Amino acid sequence: MWDNLVNIHDFGRLAEKVLQGQGRKLFGKLMRPEQQRVVETWKHTDGAPRHWGSIPAVRRRWNRMVTGQDDRTPRTHIAETFLGGGATHALSLGCGTGRNEMAWAETGAFSRIDAVDLSEPRIGNATQAAEERGLADILHFEAADIAKLAVEPGSYDVIVTEGILHHLTPLREHVERIHSMLRPGGFLILNDYVGPSRFQWTDAQLLAVNRLLALIPEERRRRWGSNLLKRRVHRPGRLSMYMHDPSEAVESSNILPELDRRFEMLAVHPYGGSLLHLLFSDIAHHFLDNDDATVDILKLCFDAEDNFLEAGKQPSDFVYAVYCRKQQQC
Repeated sequence: MWDNLVNIHDFGRLAEKVLQGQGRKLFGKLMRPEQQRVVETWKHTDGAPRHWGSIPAVRRRWNRMVTGQDDRTPRTHIAETFLGGGATHALSLGCGTGRNEMAWAETGAFSRIDAVDLSEPRIGNATQAAEERGLADILHFEAADIAKLAVEPGSYDVIVTEGILHHLTPLREHVERIHSMLRPGGFLILNDYVGPSRFQWTDAQLLAVNRLLALIPEERRRRWGSNLLKRRVHRPGRLSMYMHDPSEAVESSNILPELDRRFEMLAVHPYGGSLLHLLFSDIAHHFLDNDDATVDILKLCFDAEDNFLEAGKQPSDFVYAVYCRKQQQC
């Protein structure tokens, strides 16, 4: 309907929220201005195991797809490959609770990392965690709007964007500002969802993921925080996406073309998600263990995504990549 502005499945998801007692909270959120809705969505500091990245075997799979080794992380690989020596000064955009920044700091590649996020609760959590882990000399967190950052051109050796560019619009303007903030020869590190904007997943994705979902036992399809059964994955209506979080996947499909326009790609590592991201949403907590049954189900799912991607039906929805400014020595 109207280029999927709304669809009947949106009403089903709304009914689920009401049944879970979230109706008043949901409607209260919808009455707030756009930026406040974004802040409300991302103010949490807990790490509920609701998504594919919560699954240890999935994270080992990412390591293998990016670095070739189950126990070698992408951050370690990138730091050792591109960031050797020197007093490296970095800016991390959309740092959230600071978990990624602490991992970067622990690579030993940085003398200082400035990190910003819109959420004050998350910045408070990150600052405290950095102090507890003895990283406060390297990590400097600040609650700030990325669009309003006052940064002198060429201020940073590295800019880290992990899971933030798919929340930014107008994307071209943000890419231009990132380009300006980097020194000549500086690096941009990307780790993000680059799939269909507003989660308008393709018919091929939905067909494949729902076939896979049907093979998972019902007891492992109970949603996090409720006893409701995950029966199918649906393409969300664009209006419901905007109402829940105006920033979610707003221009995600434009990320790689916009970066290619202003930066030189040095390395790119697709790591899937075209099926697994959709499949494990809200049911990842059933797959945290390493028992035989879990291993067997995960192998089935991993093989299905590998086959889907190898068939060329669409590119990987998630990538790690390293860039530098065009027409500069890298």
